[in-house]
Amino acid sequence: MRSCFVQSAVCALAKSVACVLRISIGRKEKIFVRRPKQRKVQTYPLTTEVGNALLRYLKEVRPRCAHREVLLTLRRPYRPVSVAALSTMTQKLQKRLGMKRKRYGWHVLRHTTATHLLRAGVDINTIRAWLGHVSIDTTNVYAEVDLEMKAKALAACDTGRKARERKMWGTNSCVMEFLGSL
Repeated sequence: MRSCFVQSAVCALAKSVACVLRISIGRKEKIFVRRPKQRKVQTYPLTTEVGNALLRYLKEVRPRCAHREVLLTLRRPYRPVSVAALSTMTQKLQKRLGMKRKRYGWHVLRHTTATHLLRAGVDINTIRAWLGHVSIDTTNVYAEVDLEMKAKALAACDTGRKARERKMWGTNSCVMEFLGSL
């Protein structure tokens, strides 16, 4: 379950997608995820660590049953995990991990993934595709610009002069004379 949680977070799947997640693992470390909303299949990289954890989950933890969904209830009757149950599990895990957030839940994973991708310099259109959004406007809600990113943007605009070399209007006698004449 934890490996599926990690892979779902890495793929930034919506919780409704994670609940009906049926994966196909291809060659060359890829995972294919069907997105029901857009009725298309997306491909994501599958790391060796997550791939091994996913295999361990499928072999050792996931109950054997006719359902093809990855995430199942662990008690009989086995059935796909509901959106509400996934939300509850996610909130409990985030709190148990000591995450200090204003909000907890599955959407935090999508916002966090988008923000980490943005911090890493990934362009907004790639983040849009990663999240499975059709509109870039939707992605802009998820990819939050934080204070660190604002500071980097400001530093990129720096002309290279030291702060004390810059003339401030308060020390410019011409400006002060003009203001005094008003």
